[in-house]
Amino acid sequence: MAVGGLRGLDDVLRNMNREIVKIEGRTLRGITRSQLLVEQVVIPITPKRTGHLRGTFKRPPARMTAHGPIGKVEFKAGYAIYVHEIEREHYHTAGTGWKYLERALRVCEKPILNIIAEEARIL
Repeated sequence: MAVGGLRGLDDVLRNMNREIVKIEGRTLRGITRSQLLVEQVVIPITPKRTGHLRGTFKRPPARMTAHGPIGKVEFKAGYAIYVHEIEREHYHTAGTGWKYLERALRVCEKPILNIIAEEARIL
């Protein structure tokens, strides 16, 4: 069908939409890899008294939203925010400390961007 006198436009749009879906899928794969990286960095620096807090780390599946792809990392323990925000040495074991998730995300910032860009590239 010709749109506005142009032939093949439907094929071009169909192919473009197919490629967008592929790029979105690769981007989601990059976000998932990034979540795994954050997990590897954050768990060892998360305060550990009983190990419960570390065990509540979650990375829900990356997904597409109306605003683009999204990935989350979180600790489900109700007290996680307090441990994250309290700067008291007696609450933390050696090598761990407050702002553990924030620190992990800062360490991973450039690697995350590289991972997502690497996955999103057209092969």
